[in-house]
Amino acid sequence: MKKAGMFLCLSLSLLPVAASADGPAVIVESVALQPVEYSPSMLGRVVAARRADVMPRVSGMLEDGLHCEGAMVEKGDLLFRLDPEPFQIQVASAEAGLMNARAVLKQAEAELQRVQTLRRSSAASQSDLDSAEANRDVAKSQVAAAQAQLKEARLNLSYSEVRSPLAGRVGKAEVTEGNLVTANSTLLTSVVQTHPVYVELAVSSGDILKRQRASGLPSAEEVYAELTLSTGETFSEKGRFNYMSPEVNQQTDTLLVRAEFANDNNQLIPGEFVRVRAGQVQPEQVLMVPQKAVQRDKDGYFVLVVSDDNIVSQRRVELGSKHNSLWAVASGLAAGERIISEGLQKVRVGDTVSVREE
Repeated sequence: MKKAGMFLCLSLSLLPVAASADGPAVIVESVALQPVEYSPSMLGRVVAARRADVMPRVSGMLEDGLHCEGAMVEKGDLLFRLDPEPFQIQVASAEAGLMNARAVLKQAEAELQRVQTLRRSSAASQSDLDSAEANRDVAKSQVAAAQAQLKEARLNLSYSEVRSPLAGRVGKAEVTEGNLVTANSTLLTSVVQTHPVYVELAVSSGDILKRQRASGLPSAEEVYAELTLSTGETFSEKGRFNYMSPEVNQQTDTLLVRAEFANDNNQLIPGEFVRVRAGQVQPEQVLMVPQKAVQRDKDGYFVLVVSDDNIVSQRRVELGSKHNSLWAVASGLAAGERIISEGLQKVRVGDTVSVREE
């Protein structure tokens, strides 16, 4: 009887030890790659792909003003006309100057031929021949100068007609008929290209950095841009990202990103605000962890990892973007590792735990 009592006491004394060997019960999840579509939504502004301020290239009196304010124009369409008479006079004068220069050249060539004939018979000196050749060369240069003056005069005459430098929508007239305008100074109107158009948005440099560390920035071919208009409608055409600023704006800590959109129906108006969503052609495979498994202290984010021997250790992680209840992991974990998602309050680093997979 005494031996039986001793055996019972020994058995009872071992119960707590067996329980502690199992350790606290926790639920773990295996870190795995999951398909994730990176699709942030940001506010952007529509801007014209090209814009030109229309100014006269010659000075003069504005004879005919703009008759198509706000209309669509093609490159080369007539917008304004200056009084052409002063330029026509310059052309006529230059033509007369060219005729005179040619006549002088003809005379100089005839004189050279005469002196050459006399020189062969020693009736003219070498000095006479040299002078005749020089006069001929001077006359040639005068013809070339007269031709250049005529070309310039004709060019200025063509500039009396102010034409659109690009296809797009023309603005309002800044000057009306009867006013004197100055070359390369007086603003007549402006023309903005409306097809295609750009949408510019300022993206936080921190978001770009997180994205780059998480899975790298996708190429332009891997992403597309989608617009939501101020009316709530989705724009019918998808755009493509074609530019990202190489420098961070130090005042706003943002990077300028630009997308290009076709705008055949002129539905997008430069200056308006739109909402831009970046979508991916193919979802990426990214390491994901549940939000409830992530903890934070003064040094940053960390998770509790359970080894093959069920021993708990702390692991610092760098997080990327958040997707519903999951975090993308930029660094610190590998696929297949087990992390504690429930029961965090029960354990400490170094504990041996009883594991249940979720």
